[in-house]
Amino acid sequence: MAGLHGVTLPDAIGARIGGLKQAVEALGVQWTLGGATRFIETWAWVIFAGFIAFRMPNTQEILRGHDPALDAHPERGAAPERSRLVWRPSPRWAVAMGVLAVLGVLSLNRPSDFLYFQF
Repeated sequence: MAGLHGVTLPDAIGARIGGLKQAVEALGVQWTLGGATRFIETWAWVIFAGFIAFRMPNTQEILRGHDPALDAHPERGAAPERSRLVWRPSPRWAVAMGVLAVLGVLSLNRPSDFLYFQF
């Protein structure tokens, strides 16, 4: 994973950056054919997932008012609220979690390829 073989970007990106291409090549970036759309789509998902991971509250923050968290007592110096997303038990939450559970169970019936079928 960290072979340190340099950075390779799709040639379509290199063609669109104009004069910066030579400067980027001087830094050691190499260009390969194809894959620009997939490259951009992958990095868009990485940025989106990073936003969710670093900006949204975690389960301890969501359930803080119900004392499951280690820092559930704000008087002991708990972290400030980062979001208005707080778990409030209600019929709406129950229905939403029930629908997600049913969808999860129903998605288990899809056939999946054997992971090592080519070995």
